[in-house]
Parts: sequence; structure tokens; C-alpha cells
Amino acid sequence: MDQEIKKKLFSLCQETVRLKIEDLQSSLKDLEEAGSESTKSSAGDKYETETAMLHLEREKFEQQLTDALRLRSALENIPRHINHQKVQPGSVVKTNHGNFFISIFAGKLEVDGESYFAISLASPIGKALEAASIGDVVEFRDKKYVVEDLG
Repeated sequence: MDQEIKKKLFSLCQETVRLKIEDLQSSLKDLEEAGSESTKSSAGDKYETETAMLHLEREKFEQQLTDALRLRSALENIPRHINHQKVQPGSVVKTNHGNFFISIFAGKLEVDGESYFAISLASPIGKALEAASIGDVVEFRDKKYVVEDLG
């Protein structure tokens, strides 16, 4: 399997996580600004309600940011320069029903005109494919996936 494909997939995953982190940081900054505006213009129950809602939103974004930072860390710990003999983190898996990059969930990625799904081993399809080798047949949701290539 071409190591260049793996490098491109890895870069696309990094970019996906980077954009998610930036978006969440921007949302948190916007919430801070909204909080300072509400303190200037609100009084009484309305102020308390707005403050509580902003606090809940901030907690939600902070948790999502923590999750995104964990994803970035998990991605950085995936071996990149190994051609795998069995499906594991860092594997690029080509099957008769699609291509997968075993890393983090980043959705559908396009590389050199081919589609790949960035998934983790914790996903249902990831669990089904884990430890499979070239030529193995894996059943998932009433389909038989034949591992055609692995790297």
C-alpha cells in the first residue's frame, strides 16, 4: 500500500481536528463576549436566566473542546510509517465495500479521487475489522467485507 495515501489521510484528519478546535475556541470567545454584554444591559431575573444559559453553553463547548483535544492527542499517537499486517490504529484498509483509515472519527475523506472513511477501532465497523488481514472476510450488518489491501 502506498505510504503517500496514509500521509494524506493523516493530514486530513489533523486538519479536521484543528478546525474543530478553532471553531470551539471561537465559540467560547463569543460566549465570553456575550456574557460581558448581558451584564451591562440586563437586570433581575432576566440577567440570572441569561447567565445560567451562558454558563450551560460554556460547559458544553468546554467539554467538546476537551474531547477534540483528546482526539488530537490520540491521532498524534497513531503509528504513521508502518505497513500493518493486521487491522489496527494507523491502518488503511481497502475492502469490497469501501476504504477505511483506522484512526479517529473524521468522516468521509477524499484522497486522489478515492473515498476513505476515517473511523476508530471503537466504532462498530472498526471493532468488526480489528485484527483482520488481507483476504479475511468480516461480517458487519449483513454484509461481507473482504479485506483486499492493507497498509
